[in-house]
Amino acid sequence: MRVAIYAKGLTIAIEPPPGGLLSAKFHAINPVGTIPCLILDNNTPLPESAAIMEYLEDKFPERDCGRPGRKPRRGCVCCNASASSRS
Repeated sequence: MRVAIYAKGLTIAIEPPPGGLLSAKFHAINPVGTIPCLILDNNTPLPESAAIMEYLEDKFPERDCGRPGRKPRRGCVCCNASASSRS
């Protein structure tokens, strides 16, 4: 995920799971309990690398992260990520 975030030039805080991967605090945030997990602006957890990659591609289609043959889809964003498009 870091590579995709850096390749797209996004500013997203990358933090360890609060309380540790197996903690109740982290499982309260992300019931799946896996990393990576992107927390959206509405506090919805988005676990799984593939789902996060798709979200970032849909949210920031103008910033290609270099996947060959990938055509960005437009109009698919449902909510905002905890990210900004600042370089």
